[in-house]
Amino acid sequence: RGRHKGIFLASLLVIGIGGLIFYKTQNSITRTASTVLGTGSIIRGTGLLRPVVSRRSLHNQRCPGSRRCEKAFESGRVSDEEVVPFYGNYFPGKHNGVRRRKTSMHCTTIDWFLDDNEDDDRYKMRENKLLHTVYLVDDLERTVDFCTKALGMKVLRTRQLPKQGATCVYVGYGPEGEFFTIQLYGKTDAQGYDLGDSFWGYALTLPHESETDVLDDAKLKPLGGSVADPMSMWVLGPNMVPDEDVNIQKPIERGYGYGPAKLVFEVNNGTVRDPLARVRMRVTDLEKSISFYESLGMKLHQKRAHLLDEPFDTRLTAIMGFGENEHDSGNIELIYVYNTKELDLGERFRQLSVSTKNVTAAVERMTEDGYKFFKEPAKLDSIDTEVAALRDPDGYVVVLVKEEDFMNEIAEAASPDAAAVTAE
Repeated sequence: RGRHKGIFLASLLVIGIGGLIFYKTQNSITRTASTVLGTGSIIRGTGLLRPVVSRRSLHNQRCPGSRRCEKAFESGRVSDEEVVPFYGNYFPGKHNGVRRRKTSMHCTTIDWFLDDNEDDDRYKMRENKLLHTVYLVDDLERTVDFCTKALGMKVLRTRQLPKQGATCVYVGYGPEGEFFTIQLYGKTDAQGYDLGDSFWGYALTLPHESETDVLDDAKLKPLGGSVADPMSMWVLGPNMVPDEDVNIQKPIERGYGYGPAKLVFEVNNGTVRDPLARVRMRVTDLEKSISFYESLGMKLHQKRAHLLDEPFDTRLTAIMGFGENEHDSGNIELIYVYNTKELDLGERFRQLSVSTKNVTAAVERMTEDGYKFFKEPAKLDSIDTEVAALRDPDGYVVVLVKEEDFMNEIAEAASPDAAAVTAE
């Protein structure tokens, strides 16, 4: 009996040691698989592999410092040890107040975020709108002529800034607040200002009857512009978001041109609601930039690698905006050129302006996500409009503008009294 008891205890010891070795081994395997296949998160579980980290530590690897998510764990609404099976596929839908998010690596990881609907009533970030960019020009009249006569835009509003010694002209294809616009910030001493290498201009989508409808040197050169790359057929490869078949090919007619004040523009042949389709900005970390603009309330409409494009290109891009889709309103295009370590932001591209229902609430929301504002909510000196400002991960200035104040500003500018003052 004693001998059998000893054998039994020895068996338990062997089983215990074996189980410990298996647990440690699976931990190593899981972390290795995450490194090879994912973006740094831990794969939560497959058929044989049990989860080896809590959901909180899983999320914190992806989103350190996010107080909104930490509060969900503290409240107990999101379980710290809940097992989430991974099947190598995308599962739409909601689960315990969080949502699964499709990743760029064929869903080899699962990232966890709070349900989008959780704070809509309080912050209304999804109702934000992309208003305009601010671009510094030295010859305002010539640049306005180019935008209107060569690109078909309209002058929407003019605003004087006496303290800054500047005049602003807003141009675009439709009314401010409904369409994406460009604020041309004219200063007579702007000639020496540098464009840098981070701003890649604007992408336009315009209907063409011929290849020279827009990109025609005979039309552009008298207005201070030129054709950089004539309209030609490109073949785009598959998107990563939305997920598309690897063999898909999408032909598009595209060209590039230059305007005054070092203005760069891409022209695509097509018809969309807002022809000023995108502002194009280079980034050093695409995922960080996507997270920032998601916190701002934007949707990721498209993410793609250009390795299968014709002509071949070595970059990753993401198109984001506040519309239901990328053709619904103006967007930003984030461009990561492989092996980019740093960027020169230059001085021409000044800021991206976004309207929001409640500036203070929006600041609170983004502060909880770990972003810092260099300008807290306050009224502008020259106009009665509340704004706040911060920088994105690459240093681009993003200004939050109270929507109600902005619409009042537009209405006042359109009034007969304001027109008389401007004329004087």
